[in-house]
Amino acid sequence: MFESPLPEHVLVRRKELARKAALKRRRLAVNKAHEKRACRHLAEFLHYVSPLAVIALYYPIQTEISPLGALEDSRQCVTDFCLPVVTGANRPLEFRDWMRGDRLVKGAFGTKEPKAGKTVIPDILIVPLLAYDEFGVRLGYGGGYYDRTIERLRAAKRIKAVGFAYSAQREDRLPSSQKDQKMDMFVTEKGLVKAIDIEKFGAWSELI
Repeated sequence: MFESPLPEHVLVRRKELARKAALKRRRLAVNKAHEKRACRHLAEFLHYVSPLAVIALYYPIQTEISPLGALEDSRQCVTDFCLPVVTGANRPLEFRDWMRGDRLVKGAFGTKEPKAGKTVIPDILIVPLLAYDEFGVRLGYGGGYYDRTIERLRAAKRIKAVGFAYSAQREDRLPSSQKDQKMDMFVTEKGLVKAIDIEKFGAWSELI
């Protein structure tokens, strides 16, 4: 495993520095043409997902790449979508079913969430991020919401966590610990790439 042997305070500081750099790099990466291309790749991925699967998207904030454009190409293949809801600090996210056109209200951290809808358990999570690396490590904002959520879901059933980003957000190596939940794959404007167990393969496998 590649979890950091660093003392906790050193790891925290390195993550803080990495977040500051990643925020700047993501602002520079914003590109509507790249976002549209990434959404096409995401839609292609969703095309092969079981129609019974529940897909968790997210409503983008700040300069996050938006996955919502993928709905235009995939809605005939996958109909069960949901969005995350923050129910409290230090708690896992909950998910409410959602369809384009459903009313959204202001949620935590500037995002939007369904005003109503039943609570569902997703099978596939499309996850926002600040940066990622080839070992499946995702750098988020530091609140731990997705780490807690993915850990809980993986303990209950088999799921897929898919990081969605611009390719420019990729780093050679990110600081991580055992608390950080690895992504199964990433989708960018360049396509879909699966994160492989580095101890076994030492590289990525190109899927598309």
